[in-house]
Amino acid sequence: MKLVEEAESLIKENDATIGIAKIDHVNSKYEEYLNMTEGDLEDLTKVDCINIQFILTQYAISINKRFNWLTTSLAINKSVYYRALAEVWGSYSEGFMTGDLKVASADNEYPAIKEMHDEILKLTSVMESMSVVVDRVDRMIQILRDLSFNKGKG
Repeated sequence: MKLVEEAESLIKENDATIGIAKIDHVNSKYEEYLNMTEGDLEDLTKVDCINIQFILTQYAISINKRFNWLTTSLAINKSVYYRALAEVWGSYSEGFMTGDLKVASADNEYPAIKEMHDEILKLTSVMESMSVVVDRVDRMIQILRDLSFNKGKG
C-alpha cells in the first residue's frame, strides 16, 4: 500500500474540484506594507491608505485560499494516516504502551506511516505560520482603514 500516493491522489482530486489561488502577485511590497512605521503611516494620503488596503485585502484573500487548501490537504493526510495506523495498532497491545509510544513504534517500523506522519507535522507547521501572517495582514488593514477615515476628516 502506497499511503503517500493515495494521499497525493486525493489532494490532486481536491485541487481539481476547488481550484487553488497561487500567492504570486504583481505587487511585491507586502513586507514593506506590513512593516510600516508610525512615520510611514503619517506620510500616507487617504488615497494611499485605500490603495494599500486593497492590495493587502487581495493578499489576505490569496493566503486564506491557500490556507483552506492546506486545511483540506491536512485532513486528507490525517485520514489516510489514521487508517494505516489502525491496521497496525493492535500489534502494539503488548505491555503498557501509551498511545504516543504506539504511534512512535509504528513510525519506526513502517516507513510509509512515518512519511505520512512527517507530512502531517509539516502541513501543521506551515498552517501555524500562515495564520500568523493572516493576523498581521488583517491588523494592518484595520489600521489603514482607521487612518484613511481620520485623514478624510482633516
